[in-house]
Amino acid sequence: MLIAKTSFTTKDDRMTSAIKITVGYHSFLLPDTHTDYAFPAYINKHIDLIWRYIENNDKIEELSSNPFSKGRTAVLVKAKFLSSELKEFKLKTGIIGYPFDMKDISLYLASQNIKITLCTEFKRNGTLVNSLPS
Repeated sequence: MLIAKTSFTTKDDRMTSAIKITVGYHSFLLPDTHTDYAFPAYINKHIDLIWRYIENNDKIEELSSNPFSKGRTAVLVKAKFLSSELKEFKLKTGIIGYPFDMKDISLYLASQNIKITLCTEFKRNGTLVNSLPS
C-alpha cells in the first residue's frame, strides 16, 4: 500500500512532481503540493463519487450539442450537486484535469516541467492497477 502523507504546503509552493491517476478514460494529476491525505485510501474513499462526477460531465458534453434536449436541466443540477460533494476532495488533493478543472494534463505537464512519480489506474470498484513508477 502506498502512502502519501506529509504536511500541507502553501499555494506559493510550486508543484515539481505529481502522481498521474486514470479513472475510466480520464487522467488526472495529484500534485506534490497537496499531500495531507493517505494515498490511495483517500482516492478509494471517493472513487464512486468521482466516477459519477465523470460520467455526469460526459453526459453534459453529449447533451451540449442540443441545449433544449430532454433531461439537460436534471444533468446540470446533478453536476452542481456532485461538484459540491467533491469540494473537500478537490481542495485536499489539488486534483488537476478535466472535469475537475479545464486543464489538459499533457500540456500542463510539459509547460510546467512536472515529473510524474507514479502512474496508476483506479477501477470502478476501487481496485488499483498498473501502479508503475514513471
